[in-house]
Amino acid sequence: MKGRFFYYFSFGCALYLFASLSLSCERLSFIEEAPKVPGKIRLSFAPEQFYNSLEERLNNSIAERGEHLSSPCGTKGGSWSDHFNYALPDSNDFILTIRGENGEVAYSGSYGNRPVEIAVEPGSWDIEVLSTLFERANFDTPLFAHYATIVVESGKSVNLSILCSLQSGAVRLTFSHSFLERFGNYNVEVEDLNSVAHYPFHESRYLFVAPGGLTVSLRNSYDYLFLARRVIRESELLTLNLHSSTSSSGGGGDPTESPIAFWQFEVDSSVVVVNEEVVVGERRDGSSMERAILVDELSNFIGAKGVWVTGFIVGTLKGSSISTTPPFDVATNIALGRAPNQGQRELCAAVALAQGEIRNSLNLADNPNNLSREVWVKGSVVESYYGGVGVNPINHFSFGE
Repeated sequence: MKGRFFYYFSFGCALYLFASLSLSCERLSFIEEAPKVPGKIRLSFAPEQFYNSLEERLNNSIAERGEHLSSPCGTKGGSWSDHFNYALPDSNDFILTIRGENGEVAYSGSYGNRPVEIAVEPGSWDIEVLSTLFERANFDTPLFAHYATIVVESGKSVNLSILCSLQSGAVRLTFSHSFLERFGNYNVEVEDLNSVAHYPFHESRYLFVAPGGLTVSLRNSYDYLFLARRVIRESELLTLNLHSSTSSSGGGGDPTESPIAFWQFEVDSSVVVVNEEVVVGERRDGSSMERAILVDELSNFIGAKGVWVTGFIVGTLKGSSISTTPPFDVATNIALGRAPNQGQRELCAAVALAQGEIRNSLNLADNPNNLSREVWVKGSVVESYYGGVGVNPINHFSFGE
């Protein structure tokens, strides 16, 4: 009797389960995901707009220097190549790369040979348009480029208008008669992040360089002279006018008669034109205040002890960040710059202020009027102090007064 009960009970449970599943399946609906349809990318490049915009921006930027850049189409007054020895690029020769978020390449080749419509899978795509593969500093080939990221939806088209801008920087050197007389047996070298280029004394064109750190120096078979280090940005046109000091001191001296002229900026919305005078005196070795090492020369003296360094007090440092605006709350260090308005951390040097007279006299927290003052400090040059080359410790200082 018990065995029959369990038989019927098991049969009933199975029947109930089957019925439940049948009813549940009736309520289920299976939705198949619609297949993704490729989208399309259409690109347009308006050469006239590119040329006219570039010409207008550069003309506005260099007008203050009394120069004129005429139309690349050859109107009166010269041409782009008269100033830059480079014909404005043909957009069809630009290098186009379309790359997906997973690294897949939808197109890589010349802009002129691209399809009118480029079919791509839905998703995010990076567009890169380059006038050239800029690998080293040169006088002939600047880099114009356009970068964009677009999102393409399934079955839809995206239209992208391309307007390239100057992505390389440019530097031009001029040499006074006194400079040529004194350093005519040297070669001038310009070093950017990627390469070292020779700049002949007779050259008057801009040298196109990669944005970033830029070093100008003199070299011959037996000697090397550091001249200047700057940071150049995209679309920045920098002119360095090199002179030889008539003073035997070569550095330091009366701060009101400093042989170094400071940065002069002429700025428009797209191009920065910088003209700077650099006066080269006797070799600075830090052996005296008169031969004090300049801030941008410090990297050549790492490890030197008991040397004089000169610069302008431009702020204080916390970590690797510089503060240039009062009120100041740091008393243990100051930042020195080549110019009194220098605010870029990479162009400044941190100076440690030990407790006592040095800190009491120099720190900006207690002496805000020290901001922008020129100072001479004597100490040890170290490779890293607050994120860059610095002076730590110092044991003497002077305001040169």
